Amino acid sequence: MHLYLPSNFQRQSSKEGLTDEDLKTAVRRAEKGLIDADLGGHLIKQRIPRSGQGAARGFRAVFFYKRGEVSVGLHLFPKSSKGNLSRGELEAYLKLARSFDEFTDGQLAELTAERRWKVLNIHDPEEAL
Repeated sequence: MHLYLPSNFQRQSSKEGLTDEDLKTAVRRAEKGLIDADLGGHLIKQRIPRSGQGAARGFRAVFFYKRGEVSVGLHLFPKSSKGNLSRGELEAYLKLARSFDEFTDGQLAELTAERRWKVLNIHDPEEAL
């Protein structure tokens, strides 16, 4: 399974001090069935704790997510700045998710190359033991 990080998502997570491992952990939790909010249409919202401060003061990330297949980081926001997506944001992300749902692996690879997306391999380190 791969986690794709568009450039804007990369910039925002870097600015907020989140690591690739923080993002991978959020998706690994989803893979284990620990989804914080299922928004429908292959959209999920996951909590990401702020380093040393816990989930309550952390971030929320919206991902396009297909279990065992693919995840794409779409939106990241500090919990302190807003509680949820607006209706308009949710509708826009649902529309985007419908597009991602139709993409092939080859099309995702093209997007990655054209737009300089980062790709993270998601595997549970405990499975390697």
